[in-house]
Amino acid sequence: MKEQKSFKLSTLLVLTFMLTALFSISVFAEEVVVPSKVEGLKQTKATETTVSVEWDASLMSGVKYEVYLTDGQNIYPQGTTSSPSYYIGPLSGGKSYYVFVRAYVSVRNEETNQFENVYGEPSRILEIVTRPGYKTTITQTNATASAISLKWNPVAGADGYKIYITTSNLNSAKYLGMVRNAAATIQKLSASGSYTVYVFPVRINEDGFVAESNFGYSYAYGLKTLPAKINQLEITRYWENSKKVVAEWTEVNADGYEIQLYTYNGKKPVKKFTSRSNFVYLTNVKQTSFYKFRVRPYVMIGVAKKYGSWSAYKEFAQPVKFSAKSGALKSKSISVKWTKMKGAKNYTIYMSTNEKGGYKKVTTTKKTSYKVKKFKKKALKYNKNYYFYVVANKKSGKKTIKSPFVNYIRYRITKTYTFR
Repeated sequence: MKEQKSFKLSTLLVLTFMLTALFSISVFAEEVVVPSKVEGLKQTKATETTVSVEWDASLMSGVKYEVYLTDGQNIYPQGTTSSPSYYIGPLSGGKSYYVFVRAYVSVRNEETNQFENVYGEPSRILEIVTRPGYKTTITQTNATASAISLKWNPVAGADGYKIYITTSNLNSAKYLGMVRNAAATIQKLSASGSYTVYVFPVRINEDGFVAESNFGYSYAYGLKTLPAKINQLEITRYWENSKKVVAEWTEVNADGYEIQLYTYNGKKPVKKFTSRSNFVYLTNVKQTSFYKFRVRPYVMIGVAKKYGSWSAYKEFAQPVKFSAKSGALKSKSISVKWTKMKGAKNYTIYMSTNEKGGYKKVTTTKKTSYKVKKFKKKALKYNKNYYFYVVANKKSGKKTIKSPFVNYIRYRITKTYTFR
């Protein structure tokens, strides 16, 4: 369309000004040197209401230039200048106009003794463009671990948009390129990233001149890629005789987390949780089984949750629930019993005479009870406190998963007498 329109305009103008040029030549015959055709016409600047154009200066002495706008049907004189540049305005923002220039010299007509203008051939017709507005609303539409997708409301008069991205401010923003449509997908980003994107609407003429403003932009901040996979998970708190534990994990740049709780060999989760923070209270965790949980982070894209990858499973168990009871007086022994833990391969008993430390392994057994008769290879003593805990052990590949030891039980062997 532009090429056809320009062709028609050029044809019209050439015919119009050729008559003028011939008339001038006929008056002055061969004695008058006609200015050459204006070449090199180009746009150099643009605002929303003005444009600037330049062209190659003529080498002919005394040459001046007339500048015209045209819409293909009408010609609108803009002014005269002796400089090979001109400022045109006021105009409307985000629009295309068409301009041409012709050179002339003023020569005395010997017959009339008056100065008359002798015109050269007009320049080509150049499309000139004003800068469009810049206000728009940018919305994130999708995300992956390495890319974000955006769209924005089209700006009237814009036929392109320059895109910049940064993790801080505009001064450090990186120019990514220009898109023609009001949408873009930015790739090669980092997982768990948070970015600010600047959009500069522009209008481009047929020569490739870009009408833009250094300060005419819209931006959106907090645009997120999908969070990175979580690699570190822990159970950080237990409560004795409670079905509740606290699970924590490495925090990533996410809007929230989804958590799934399984029995140790379960294929489907027994419970699901969500959390805005990097911890959650896992409930319904019994003291009779090993469990596992996993976490995946998510970000909000509009009203939709976009999830990162699931973490590996973290296996755990509640503390083993056990009891201790002394045997017959003469035997100097303490019987330790515990509840069977599903998934456990065996159990280890630890013992100390100090509640806060010094625990030594007594034995590891597959049974759910054990009779303790010695500590550090010595027989138990009367009227002395002994402390125990029992750990359930589960094999997981090459690793051994152990239940925690937070519920110590104190037992005191007391000598008693029976009178007969």
